[in-house]
Amino acid sequence: LAAGTIIDGFIGFCTRESSRPREAFKEIEASPDEFADLLRATLIAGSRIDNSLYMKEAIRLCEDKNIELRRGAVFSIGKLNWPEGINVFDSALAVLERTVAMETDDQILSNVVYSAFALLQQDQDLSPRAIDLIVSALVKGDEYTLHDLNGARNYRRLREMKSGIKMESASDNRQTYPTYLNLKYFRPMCILTES
Repeated sequence: LAAGTIIDGFIGFCTRESSRPREAFKEIEASPDEFADLLRATLIAGSRIDNSLYMKEAIRLCEDKNIELRRGAVFSIGKLNWPEGINVFDSALAVLERTVAMETDDQILSNVVYSAFALLQQDQDLSPRAIDLIVSALVKGDEYTLHDLNGARNYRRLREMKSGIKMESASDNRQTYPTYLNLKYFRPMCILTES
């Protein structure tokens, strides 16, 4: 709880002056091992000042060689400030789709699920594409990805969406389903199948 308060304070501090997120961003890129934990807050704060610039930076860092920067950038996509009337969701979904195709890191795939749901909440027209993205990340992911799906109440939202995805309890004949997720710690096993 206190960590969220500190990060919120950092975001507030950065948004009070336009040079602050820019300076923090430079330091993070120069020393990612030391400052990568501040990337999310810096991108979020920067997007409140200059959405276009920090969206481009987040997209660029989604493909960075440093895994911690990629993790932070992918998470940030869903938290960026999206001003009214600006439609950049297509480029945000495109980078998340590329990320799912390239990544195997469970934390990054979890962040894809989080960000895709956040974008979907802002624009319901993204539903078919975002749901496909979420399902792809869930299929590749492991415990972090599944935890994010359950922990953020996204599982219930996914079930409620009219997206052509059907959730069923597992049967003994799992091989008949094209895709299944063993939630390990969550029973009954849930099956994602195309209807």
